Amino acid sequence: MNLKTGFKKKLYKFRYLEQEFLEYEELDNEGRGAFMTDLREAHSKLNVYDEALDEPYEKSNKKNAPEKGDCKNNKGEASTNSSVEPAPKITHDAEMKKVYRKIAMKLHPDKLSKNLSDEEKKPFIEKFEKITEDYNNGDYSSLLIALDELNIIMDNYKPAWLDIIDKKILDLAQKIDVLKKSVYAAYARANDSEKKKILSAFMKERGWTSNLAGVKKSRKENSHPGKSLSWARKLGEDN
Repeated sequence: MNLKTGFKKKLYKFRYLEQEFLEYEELDNEGRGAFMTDLREAHSKLNVYDEALDEPYEKSNKKNAPEKGDCKNNKGEASTNSSVEPAPKITHDAEMKKVYRKIAMKLHPDKLSKNLSDEEKKPFIEKFEKITEDYNNGDYSSLLIALDELNIIMDNYKPAWLDIIDKKILDLAQKIDVLKKSVYAAYARANDSEKKKILSAFMKERGWTSNLAGVKKSRKENSHPGKSLSWARKLGEDN
């Protein structure tokens, strides 16, 4: 198998994993939204205090306070440090320069068709800006992926290019594995009974059904803490 064929096969695997990653990411986001909605509903019914949920509201009056480590002088002006050295300039591989030039010939704003509207040009310009940023930072993966997307054929393919795509494949595989184990992905796939069990396990872990939760209760006026706690305990017993 020659390098060009091997490079193409690596890219096919990368694209397959990329699609799988996007699907799991969407599932995770969907589950996260549903979980937080149901959790806040349970939090409201129980009327217990949970620092992670309640503290943001308690600190809302401090939202305009300056962040720690804010680099400002006594006059409130941003301080400068003339001793900071610029990042060293990267020496690019000769073949990578050729790849970048070929991509620039297709994606540079000056090379785009004049028949395209500004809106139609926008995704091409954004893609080129991302590729340029990665290139300037010494990350060549987006350049190599763009070769395939733009149907650019190179005279030579390097073994190092396969290694670069291999690293992207490994990175995607690890991210997919994390998402597969995510409680949010599980929540998105769960039926009502399973969701109830997940919420119950979370409440027990956070101590919402304990006596301490009753002591820390941030209940509204005339509410009945015992009833709220018994409701949560029953939810756990049912599961």
